[in-house]
Amino acid sequence: MNLLRPVRDRRPVALLVLATALLATSARATAQDAPGADLSTLSTGEPPIVEHLGEERVVRLTGVNEPGKLVWFNWALAAEMGLELPRDRQITPEIEARLVRELSWRLLREGEEPGTRRTVEMIADRYGGWGMGHNRGAGRAAFFGRWNLNIKGVGVTPLVDGRTHESHRHGGAPLAEGIQEAVWGEAGRNLFENGSTRILAVIDNADHTRWSDGGQERRALIVRAGHQLRPAHLLAEGFRRGSNFEVLVRMLEATGNLVSTRGADGREVVDLDRSLRRVAQRHAQTAAELFRHRIVHGGLSPGNKSFDGGMLDLGTVSSQPRTAPVHVLDITDPGRRQVREDLRFDTENVWRERDLKQFGETAVEGRSREGFTWAGTDLVAHYRRALDRALALELLAATGLKPAVARELHRAEPGLAKELVETLRGLSALTNPVEMNIERNTVERGSVVDVFGALRGLAAAHFEAREAGASLTAERVLELLAPSADDPRDLERAKALAARLAQLVPRVMERGFEVGGAHHEGRASFERSVTTRAEFENRPLDALVRARMQPRVQELIDAFERTGNAEALREEVDRLVRESVRDVDQLLESGRRTTLPDGSLLSGERVRDGVAFSIRSTEGGERALRVEMPIETLDDGRVRLPDGRVVDAETAGGARLRFTTDGWTGSAEAEGRLTRGADGRPALVFETPVEAGRVLEVEGAIRVGERWLNNGGRNLRGGALAVPDGAELARLRATPNAEPGFGPETRLEERRRERTRAAGMTDRLAETAGTGSSETTPREAHHDRAGGHRLTAEVTAATDTIRAAAREAFPRVHWMNRTGHASLEVEVASGREPGVTAHLAVEGSRITVSEATLDRLDRASEGMNAEEARAFRARALALLSIDALDRATGPELDVRGAARAAGLMTGETLADADLQRLRRGFERAGLRMPRVAETLATERGRVGNGRGLLEGRAGGESLRRIRERTSRGRRGRR
Repeated sequence: MNLLRPVRDRRPVALLVLATALLATSARATAQDAPGADLSTLSTGEPPIVEHLGEERVVRLTGVNEPGKLVWFNWALAAEMGLELPRDRQITPEIEARLVRELSWRLLREGEEPGTRRTVEMIADRYGGWGMGHNRGAGRAAFFGRWNLNIKGVGVTPLVDGRTHESHRHGGAPLAEGIQEAVWGEAGRNLFENGSTRILAVIDNADHTRWSDGGQERRALIVRAGHQLRPAHLLAEGFRRGSNFEVLVRMLEATGNLVSTRGADGREVVDLDRSLRRVAQRHAQTAAELFRHRIVHGGLSPGNKSFDGGMLDLGTVSSQPRTAPVHVLDITDPGRRQVREDLRFDTENVWRERDLKQFGETAVEGRSREGFTWAGTDLVAHYRRALDRALALELLAATGLKPAVARELHRAEPGLAKELVETLRGLSALTNPVEMNIERNTVERGSVVDVFGALRGLAAAHFEAREAGASLTAERVLELLAPSADDPRDLERAKALAARLAQLVPRVMERGFEVGGAHHEGRASFERSVTTRAEFENRPLDALVRARMQPRVQELIDAFERTGNAEALREEVDRLVRESVRDVDQLLESGRRTTLPDGSLLSGERVRDGVAFSIRSTEGGERALRVEMPIETLDDGRVRLPDGRVVDAETAGGARLRFTTDGWTGSAEAEGRLTRGADGRPALVFETPVEAGRVLEVEGAIRVGERWLNNGGRNLRGGALAVPDGAELARLRATPNAEPGFGPETRLEERRRERTRAAGMTDRLAETAGTGSSETTPREAHHDRAGGHRLTAEVTAATDTIRAAAREAFPRVHWMNRTGHASLEVEVASGREPGVTAHLAVEGSRITVSEATLDRLDRASEGMNAEEARAFRARALALLSIDALDRATGPELDVRGAARAAGLMTGETLADADLQRLRRGFERAGLRMPRVAETLATERGRVGNGRGLLEGRAGGESLRRIRERTSRGRRGRR
């Protein structure tokens, strides 16, 4: 596949939009019902990074299977990959043997022969830049197999230079580093919109690194997953002229950041300015989130971060209690005592500008290449502007505002947002002269004040003062900031900034409610949401402070070396990952959702030790914490409990749940009842009323008769659960069920799509949209198990109205195209006549929406509340677009299959009320009701979660017909 041709060769995938939505989505959504990918696929095929970088930037080596013990395995990631594994997530000897057979590889040493042992081809990647000694790329890591897995600790590669320090040339990876990366890989997935390279497995092979001073350190094989493309891949030297430019384009495409536009002649061209601006924005977003969560990467060189802003190489990452300039590595500049700026909290992100500058210098070649445009965007300036905006949104959200409200407030009051950022940054910069190494010291007194600790309670303090008819005072703000200053002048600065903050917080809260009240059910709901979010999301990640985490991990490693039992290490990783959840929206959207026969919704399900924890919400406004314990009913009417005990039904029905939702500050009991659980199987179900808008951290124990059913004496821990308010419940009902295997640690895609922003929106479109600007929603990439290719779909959206539809519909369309990238572009065209048209071509497809259509939809939604209006515009535009695609494909397309695809793409089963609202809206707008929507009314019972799509034949028949027709069209064009 030649990624550098002006118009890339593609099969005409646009015609597949209706039917392939069924196939691609079903491949993921039914992972627990289908056999899944066999584990043997893990070690077969070619790593995609070879295609991304090109043959000259890789070294092919031979790996040999190495006996080992599975220390930790990422079940959530394995579920996303669709691997064939048991549902109970138990590492049996058989499962461990299979995983070690496919994942435990090391490089053959010099002069070593494989003999009868299994071998695999491994790929070491070349890269350059500073921070890697004299090495010329990966010195101890290599890729293998079609899943692009990479093992750190495989041994010495040919890219190691003997002049490099021994810490970077021995070829091994410490087991402690494997545990660190496992924790931060999942924590990064929780905390950062751009995610993180993640660890699939940590394997011990009873080896040690032996140091020159006589010490030794336990080694491990660290199996990493992700694209793992780095800025450093563009800094390697000695390659042919133009090679860097070609790699840049392939990296943009592989990470979903390549933006194509139409030139004046109508031909497609690659817009490198827009593409690299997207990359700069992603780096800015991660930098803002690192600040908000008080996390230092610790070694953010070009080789230690992802090309598109994600987290990578996590061995030095740490959280901290406040906002001090902490560091992990003690490297200083020559002649100076202070640790280098690029290694310290916050200032390390300034060095992202070096990488972006290099990207721009590489892109210059696009000016002379046909099919590319490069106007010379100042990427550093764009990054700084994007960082200002990202920080403003993060800090507004840190006050407790929902992200959507934070965006609306930032748009309405940019000056207020800027002033808040300046004040909080000023407070965070006040430091005491203490030891700042976060590995040796917890650095609790590094900061003069606790900025985010204060944000946990500032909104609540304002609401309390307002209720009492008073105002938030500077003294109260200073109290919440908890100052501890060694220099009296710093305390005076803190007092002055506290007074300023006392004026800003009430303005943020009151204007937040004024511009974002539609996202809540009233003043009380707004205040409850704000105080809950502020308290939960601003908690420090104390368990992930390196000075606390590392000694505990080493203690468990020592115990593992003595006993060979890795269970305690596994539990510690899982505990630390759970501790990293800090996002209420993430909690709401994650976990399985189930609609019960009475119409109530179970959301946020967590399964711990076989017990399911969830929130039950009714349309009438009631909320309940629900705990389900599976049981077995016997033929004689008695009940077998999970601990094996058999009791009569009366005893089981009298079970009690003793629980807390606030760390045992308070506790309560709930009575159980014998019934059927959400999955239809017999269960003991406990329910207790809870308040909407709260976050619960559930822990408890179940007693049946006189006996507590604790697992090994431990309490049951359900983790954090978010109770949806009315607006959030409506959103949950309107979106598809979370996918099997996804937990709160792995579910940020919807939020990432929602927050994507870009520049270039006209005033006219901004007025139509009503909320900021957007140029492209992020892509979703999925693995084609049959062919082993990484395929992407991209939607270009010009307005918020379109973005809403695109976010809820089009990104779930995954093209089944084996020839490369394909896109569906959605654009707005001027015109007085309403209409939505679809243009289908070999090189791509375009949905064109007239401004008149948008205007009519806006007018038709007047009188609806904000949530209803948003949902109406999104559904209406999605249905109109699918109708246009339906008509463009011709009369052969099966309407029933199209309707089912429409339901899947809009992500919901439309109720009668929704259909009536759509019908009335179309009538008011003077637009024809799309025929797929009319058909959908009769199909809604089978659209719900897509299962009917798998059982029916219409979708598959439509796909067959479309492929036949596109094949004929392709032959005709030749």
